[in-house]
Amino acid sequence: MAEEHIILDQTDVTFKELFEGTLKEQTLKGVRIPMVQRDYAQGRESQSRVRNEFLKALHKAFTEKPITLDFVYGSIEEGVLIPLDGQQRLTTLFLLHMYAAWKDKLPFENYAFLKGFTYATRPSAREFCEKIIDKFTPSFEERISDQIQDSSWFPLDWKHDPTIASMLVMLDAINEYFADIDNLWSELVNERRITFYITGIKDMGMTDDIYIKMNSRGKPLTAFEHFKADFNRVVNNKEISLKIDTTWTNMLWPYRGEEGKPFEGNNAIIDDEFEHYFRFISDIICYKEGKEPIKELFDIAEALFTDREHVKFLVSAFDCWCGIKDINAFFDNYLSNHQYQTGKVKVYNFQTNLFLDCCKNYGTWAFGFNKMLMLYAFLLKQPIVRSCIYEDASEIDEDTFCLRIRIIRNLIWSARMEARYMKEYLTDIETIMRDGSMERLQRFPREQVAEEVEKLQWRKVHSTDEIDELHHTEDNPMLYGSIAVLGLNNVHLYPTFRILFGDAHPDFILIHRALLSIGNYGQDYGRRYQYGAVHNYSVWQSIFHKSVQRGNFEQMQNVLQQLLYKLKEANDDTSVLQTIIDGYLKTALLDWRYYMVKYKTIANHANYGMYYWQKENDPYNEIVMGSESRLSGKHWYTTLLAVYKRFQKMHENAPVELGEYGSPISFVIGENAYEMRCESSLFTIKDIQTGEINYEYINQEDNIDTEDRVKLGVSILEKKLNF
Repeated sequence: MAEEHIILDQTDVTFKELFEGTLKEQTLKGVRIPMVQRDYAQGRESQSRVRNEFLKALHKAFTEKPITLDFVYGSIEEGVLIPLDGQQRLTTLFLLHMYAAWKDKLPFENYAFLKGFTYATRPSAREFCEKIIDKFTPSFEERISDQIQDSSWFPLDWKHDPTIASMLVMLDAINEYFADIDNLWSELVNERRITFYITGIKDMGMTDDIYIKMNSRGKPLTAFEHFKADFNRVVNNKEISLKIDTTWTNMLWPYRGEEGKPFEGNNAIIDDEFEHYFRFISDIICYKEGKEPIKELFDIAEALFTDREHVKFLVSAFDCWCGIKDINAFFDNYLSNHQYQTGKVKVYNFQTNLFLDCCKNYGTWAFGFNKMLMLYAFLLKQPIVRSCIYEDASEIDEDTFCLRIRIIRNLIWSARMEARYMKEYLTDIETIMRDGSMERLQRFPREQVAEEVEKLQWRKVHSTDEIDELHHTEDNPMLYGSIAVLGLNNVHLYPTFRILFGDAHPDFILIHRALLSIGNYGQDYGRRYQYGAVHNYSVWQSIFHKSVQRGNFEQMQNVLQQLLYKLKEANDDTSVLQTIIDGYLKTALLDWRYYMVKYKTIANHANYGMYYWQKENDPYNEIVMGSESRLSGKHWYTTLLAVYKRFQKMHENAPVELGEYGSPISFVIGENAYEMRCESSLFTIKDIQTGEINYEYINQEDNIDTEDRVKLGVSILEKKLNF
């Protein structure tokens, strides 16, 4: 022991100095791992990745630059440090010093201080630490663990002590990593290659709940704990290291454990939440520089945070939340879920607290690019973050921020997000959040950008009530921020639209048939059209948005607005939809629209609302309806499907079948099998055995049916089958 003790307060120390120093006016003489701590875990076989990464980081301290590990927190009892956080690191350093003493063949008095390191978790662990100091010196001719276990002082049952088993594995690993380092002891002790920070817990003004916050009792050491050590080595900033374990941990602490479930005593930790948000910030940095996100956690520090600007951004992105008393309330002030709220922006069915959502779900499908961009926009509201991104941008007032978040929400939901464009998307978000400008946007769809610019001018000359109508209607799940299908000149129709497509599940098939009763509202892809689907919100959302891939948008606008006028005239009573359908069917020509309105079963099978015209200018049986977005999926001829479903309903268990890939109707009479098809103006019935074909013509005038071909098809089947 040194005669003059080192003052350890607020400084970095080596492991040896820990046994020769004074902390908070108390002379230290040892380290005791308390009984409440978990077993030593860095040597577990299941922890090979984190063990190797940690040892690599320590090895770099000898081959590159010294490393300063994270804070060690502890209380002091009669001169002995009781670590509350740092058990794993301290144990590994104990083993590394023991190895260095063996390797450099030091006299006992040089490393006698190591006897001051002990375990109180189990008597066997404590005795093992004593024995390897007093009784053991390796030959280095075989594995250290094997030599120890072959020693006469090593009881066989010690192999089952998890702490001892981990120490044995770690000693072998240390030998693999540090056998090439000359003068290892001198480098450790004299050159101070590995240091750490130490703080007495009571003098930090904290209570014993630090046990909970700094450790996970009974759980394996997490990869993030090891990552923090490597991160602190790279950043080499004492203030940041302290923030990680204090203010940032306190800020994340309410989010520990599994969302929606009670915390299980002391077992809940915030490492996953910390890592998710850390990766979010790191990925933002990568995307902004046009790089792929870094997959391996242990590669992030070296790759990104040797850059001071990146570190500054990271710190600001964490610090900004520490200054917000209630993060849930902060987001709830601007965002609403499910229901529209005046002055807020609806975010549909995802978590309004985007920060919490990120901490829980980042890196999974549940937190996609849309949320990433929205959360980034919220970061850019914070003055501390704005100062990192903009040189001279002023703070944003509340009303301006709410409007910009609304614009960003609208733009995000109009775009098809792809990772390769994230740099441009992030730049666009920064542009909007700086000054509201949209003239220089690079990636968001031009149609939606133009609409948002038009809305800005529209708001200047319209009343608060009209603006609220606009925002309320924008938030409808069918529109996702785009008002194009209604137009800005039809504010009087907005409430009617919301009634028709309300928050409750709309009657899509009724709406589809009513729209078709007014006109052809399908979106034109060229010989294939898309209509609203019966069970699929996304199809309606798609056709209500302009796209360069589809034509006929203006016609669809016109048809929808006509329907809304009729509904409004009926005092928004949706029963008028059936009246519209009935009126149309009474007077309609028997063309394709008639059959699609008349027979609901056709639309019931069109999961994506997609119909294909196999022959141009032939509006009858050559229409093929698919259950998928492309014809490669299940598909049927619309006339045959309607005939089959109607016949099946009238005659259950009849020997009639209809395949799922454009097949004909097939049926059996006696021993003969038949196929029924429908051409433009006739039905064909083919005898499979003989090849003979019979024809049943459909009455027409000027190529338009004068009799219902579906009813005719059913009657043909009834005659053939003697029903």
